Amino acid sequence: MRRSKLALSIVLGFGLLGLSGTASAVQCTANLQNPGNPNSPTFTLTTFSADGTSECAGPVNGNVSQGNPLSSYTNPDMGFGYTDWLSLEKDNVGEGGEGDGLLQFTRSTASSGTWRYTGTNGYQDLLLLIKAGNSFATFLISGSANTWYDWYVNPAQSNGLSHMEIFGRNPCRDCDDTDLPEPGSLALLGLGLLGLGASRRRRTK
Repeated sequence: MRRSKLALSIVLGFGLLGLSGTASAVQCTANLQNPGNPNSPTFTLTTFSADGTSECAGPVNGNVSQGNPLSSYTNPDMGFGYTDWLSLEKDNVGEGGEGDGLLQFTRSTASSGTWRYTGTNGYQDLLLLIKAGNSFATFLISGSANTWYDWYVNPAQSNGLSHMEIFGRNPCRDCDDTDLPEPGSLALLGLGLLGLGASRRRRTK
């Protein structure tokens, strides 16, 4: 009986761990507008999508400006209420986006492929910018480091993907470059501790 309960706890823990590891695609669809001018003509209805993210903004029509490209776009808010994002890495197509840097990506087609990040670089909040043709969208990163996620743009924008850029904000002084445990990992640990506690109580009785 004790073994069956312990086995059930382990199975439940792994089940929760599996659920936490799945990351559904976040999509942004919009009639592309020129940034800063809501009365400008609309363009093609376009969808930007990226797995491993929790929220997206845009897409907007226009080229990403130099410096902080998120501060000058307010409709929609491309910085999710913050203007203190710092660019951590920008990779253009053809410049080794699959290298050893903080941000890596692949292209299976001109408008789809995979992406990942390899660490937090000491920041608590991370943002992914995807630029395709003459438009871009931003995504809040919620996935795990060193995990490949899918991305796509539909329909394809001119020559397809231009570049990706990763931003950070809210630096963490006491953090290293490792990820915090996922909720599923914590749940599994908690269930294991509960099982050990229950077995010890029965032994003492």
